[in-house]
Amino acid sequence: MIENPNKRHETNRRSFENAKLHKKLRDASDSQERGQSEKDAAAIHEHVFRKVDSDVLRSIKKRHGCYIPEQRMQETRHLPASVLPRQEYESLVRSVYGVDDNKAQRMLGHYDRQNGSIWVSQTYPLTARLLAHEHLHQLEDPKTSDMLGKGLAEGMTEYLARDAVGDPHFADQPRVYPHEVRIVSMLGALVGDKALKKAYFQGDWQELRQGVNEQLGERALAKLAHLTDQKKYKEVEMLIHRNHESR
Repeated sequence: MIENPNKRHETNRRSFENAKLHKKLRDASDSQERGQSEKDAAAIHEHVFRKVDSDVLRSIKKRHGCYIPEQRMQETRHLPASVLPRQEYESLVRSVYGVDDNKAQRMLGHYDRQNGSIWVSQTYPLTARLLAHEHLHQLEDPKTSDMLGKGLAEGMTEYLARDAVGDPHFADQPRVYPHEVRIVSMLGALVGDKALKKAYFQGDWQELRQGVNEQLGERALAKLAHLTDQKKYKEVEMLIHRNHESR
């Protein structure tokens, strides 16, 4: 297995720090049951959510800021982010975005590229990482999906989100793009996270494309992107292993 072994301690530390934020969010949401009025409970929850959102952006800047254009970072700080109860979120994506019931039940959050807004569902253990994932979509180079395809683009977004705020494991919570993240992690081990971040945030694809193609073969990055979009994950991993080990 090709993997990046150098992040475990730092990732666990960030996971612990964000677990404290998750607890604050949960406590704020439960405040109405403890006797708070609906108005007061909503105000407390909004205050804590803004704190979580601010901390998420701070973590993103700390981990990835040297690759993010400063103007884009500043613009992101002023774009709206909102959290909704689960049923309200599903209603929103069905009514406003025309999503069917099956997809609405699977969605945890989204970034509206037309108006720059972020919407996430109250999925407490994952709230910080959902926010990080959607904020990274705000910060990515506009051509990322065109260059990587949807699958690898989402995998890289989630990979960078976990790097920024940690990767807590909760048995009852869904894993977000697990196959795509694994593939991106393998690519990071091949060419280094610097090449991934330069491509994702700056649109500088030379180091990533050249590194992957040199190690895995001509047009390898394009092949991996195509296979990932087709959800042929085992074939992608076999291609990486086989070609990497033969060189």
